[in-house]
Amino acid sequence: MERVILSKNIENKLTHLVDTLFEKEYFGYRESAKEYVQRIRDFIQKIPNQTIIYECKTPIYGKYYARYKNQKSGFMYYITYDTMDGIYFIENIISPKTKEYLAIKGTKK
Repeated sequence: MERVILSKNIENKLTHLVDTLFEKEYFGYRESAKEYVQRIRDFIQKIPNQTIIYECKTPIYGKYYARYKNQKSGFMYYITYDTMDGIYFIENIISPKTKEYLAIKGTKK
């Protein structure tokens, strides 16, 4: 059975994302920002079921990545991970607005 484990780094980033979205007034209510981030968390839990696997250009942030696209805003997040023996270790969440973005863009597998 597959299992998804989130690194401390990604836990911190998701918590910080809630604060950032609320403070920058992307959402008028903190609860709305929490719901937005919860949808990302739900997506992360479904990574083992992804049919398209993307390989990171350089494995500095993980060997693979999955793309999460927000349906309303169209904003894309890249969730990097490694996998072994049915365990998916989620290492990072990267937005195209960060310097980390260029290091992950790779090819489909």
